[in-house]
Amino acid sequence: MHAQYLIAAILPLLLLVATASPTGWLPIKNTSDPKVVEIATFAVTEYNKNTTKKLVFVNVVQGKILDISTEGKYVNLNLTAKNVSLPSSVAKYRAFVWDNPFYGNLLSSFSKVGN
Repeated sequence: MHAQYLIAAILPLLLLVATASPTGWLPIKNTSDPKVVEIATFAVTEYNKNTTKKLVFVNVVQGKILDISTEGKYVNLNLTAKNVSLPSSVAKYRAFVWDNPFYGNLLSSFSKVGN
């Protein structure tokens, strides 16, 4: 596992304990907001760098944001993407991205949901 992914997976969890908003996870009301689409596109692009299956982002189905104070936001997205080699096959994926004002976006996890 690359060091940046390990950091991206562990650091936000540590920060959650120390600085998480008392309101917890909040739903994303506008899934077509340009910032949300930018984060989702980033997640798919990062996933493509570490696999032979190449995906193309389609849309964000739903998502949640956890504000981590000055450390940025932790974003949980359910999105759809299609395989480049099978353009008619759209599948659902879940992505966790740390949106940090100092380091930029870091992909913590990306996985297919369902079959």
